[in-house]
Amino acid sequence: MRTAVAAERASGIVASLECQCGPGGERIPKPWGEEVVIRSDAGEVHKLLHIRAGQRLSLQYHRRKRETLILIEGAARLCVGPDAGQLRTEPLSPGLPVTIAPRTLHRLSAPHGPAVLLEIAMNAPAGEDDVVRLADDYGRAGDPARR
Repeated sequence: MRTAVAAERASGIVASLECQCGPGGERIPKPWGEEVVIRSDAGEVHKLLHIRAGQRLSLQYHRRKRETLILIEGAARLCVGPDAGQLRTEPLSPGLPVTIAPRTLHRLSAPHGPAVLLEIAMNAPAGEDDVVRLADDYGRAGDPARR
């Protein structure tokens, strides 16, 4: 019963955040799912990341951007480390924030079902000029023009 209540509460949070998407907010289709920009102001960006079941984002790092991720719904895993030889993968805990410093390698995945995360980015430049993709399931590694 607690799980059903938690799932209902999480769905309510997602719906509430998406309603705040108002002017300036947008839905951005991605090969792994979708981003919903909730707020973008002076280098601070709030997004919902909807990751489809079985999909994963690029193995990447950001030159300047610092991200805080909070799992809202579903189950997600974070692969993170200072370099490719020191990566560790761990499940994210619902509601517990994880902060990723600039230049830290990371990759999100939803291996067992869809997931929704809140991303709060600081020092976020306009566009995606700050992302460096090292590996990507969708052919975007090393190509900053393809998002």
